[in-house]
Amino acid sequence: MEKRGVRPNTITYNALIDGYGKKGKMTKAHKLRDVMEAMGNISDAYTYASLIHGELSSGESAEELKLFSEMKQRNEALRLYDEMVVVGVKLLTAGYILQ
Repeated sequence: MEKRGVRPNTITYNALIDGYGKKGKMTKAHKLRDVMEAMGNISDAYTYASLIHGELSSGESAEELKLFSEMKQRNEALRLYDEMVVVGVKLLTAGYILQ
């Protein structure tokens, strides 16, 4: 993509991060997010949703809690946080639970 002069944006990175998450390749997903942000793109609600879903699927409760806390602190993802609270997703010390 970059070889053709097209610079990836947040949407492009999110699609790749989501794909890594669905395959359980969370180390690659997190590294790609780091690259994305280093290139000047900002993690948005979809980025966090993809990472949190991947962590939930792989059973990494410590990492999902970290992401959830980070998401709350960053204005870019407040919409997703609010939506999660509205549908009844509660933050627990061991993970999340849908009420």
